[in-house]
Amino acid sequence: MKPLIFIIICLAFCSCMRALSGYGISEASPLDLVNPVLSIVYPAAGDTLYSGLYHEISWTCIDSNLSSESTSLWYSIDGGSSYFSMAQNIPATAPFQWLVPETETVNAKIQLKVTDTFGNSKRAFTQFPFSIIDAPLSTPTGISISVDNVTNDINIYWQPVNSLVTGYPLSADAYIVLCSDTPAEDIESYTVLSMLKALTYTHLAAADQYGKNFYRIIAFAATGNVRTAIQTKLDQTPETPLTWGEMKAYIDLIKRGNQ
Repeated sequence: MKPLIFIIICLAFCSCMRALSGYGISEASPLDLVNPVLSIVYPAAGDTLYSGLYHEISWTCIDSNLSSESTSLWYSIDGGSSYFSMAQNIPATAPFQWLVPETETVNAKIQLKVTDTFGNSKRAFTQFPFSIIDAPLSTPTGISISVDNVTNDINIYWQPVNSLVTGYPLSADAYIVLCSDTPAEDIESYTVLSMLKALTYTHLAAADQYGKNFYRIIAFAATGNVRTAIQTKLDQTPETPLTWGEMKAYIDLIKRGNQ
């Protein structure tokens, strides 16, 4: 009996030793060698975005190993010859709210890059260009003119302008007052009198021109630095007023400098 018990004890001891000396192997971690699959959805060819407003940049991305800083975006206004940074190290989950720069172009493009946690990366581009234009504002209405016989001034009044563009309310940042001694259809030949936030303008000592001058009001949307540059230009040329055509060329120059 004792030998049998001894044999059983030995077998149990050996079994325990095998268990203690054993080892386990985890499943192999898969190595990702596949680049992300990307496609830019918006903007697409022929779309129009408005400068100074937010637009959603959207895309699709297929990859199972993405981080919260896997995506970067750039934009081009010259058909892809050069790019400016839009956003860096953002999540790959679209969309991204882009404040469109103050410029005008028919050759805008987007570049998208996604890099996964294994270092695989992929770039996507808008295949065909889209446009960026100034946000359309309504024409000021309710324009009225009165003469102050005491001060010999002409007072001009108008109603505020508000628009709804791509779902965003858009108000005029300023109003530009133009004047001409002929009712020319070519607005670019009108002289720029002033740019102001108010809804009234006083044309000093102009009462003797009442009925001879023709006025136009332009609702204008622009950021503060553009408005400041325009006002500086007006202050520099009080004796030689600019035409609207000259001012438009100057505004375009400012916008190109803002890129």
